[in-house]
Amino acid sequence: FIRAKNMIKLYNLNTQRLWDTLGVFTSAGCIIHCLLLPFAFTVIPGLTLIDPENETVHILLACSALILTTIALVKGYKHHRSRIPALIGISGLAMIWGAFFVGEPHWLESATVSCGALLVAIAHFYNHRIERH
Repeated sequence: FIRAKNMIKLYNLNTQRLWDTLGVFTSAGCIIHCLLLPFAFTVIPGLTLIDPENETVHILLACSALILTTIALVKGYKHHRSRIPALIGISGLAMIWGAFFVGEPHWLESATVSCGALLVAIAHFYNHRIERH
């Protein structure tokens, strides 16, 4: 019976680690997309076929960040009861979603999303760190 409880704890810890890892990679994807894609447009002429005004990628990344962050931080909170990762994550998500309303200039939108994605990644790192202890 005790062994089964330990197995469940290990499973919960591993799934928590998975959610936080996915959240960090999604945040990194946002940052890479925002910071490197404009440079790639100037260096690789074939990329001009991609419409930079298409919001589909932005909406998919923002929705992924929202879902992954919510799941990871709620699961983490249930375990460690610390609100700090949630506050950092909510701030980052607010910046990511708020960037949709910034619009022009494009550099400001990219900077806002990048800062928000960085905050979300920090929230996942912190959530994972206190989850282990």
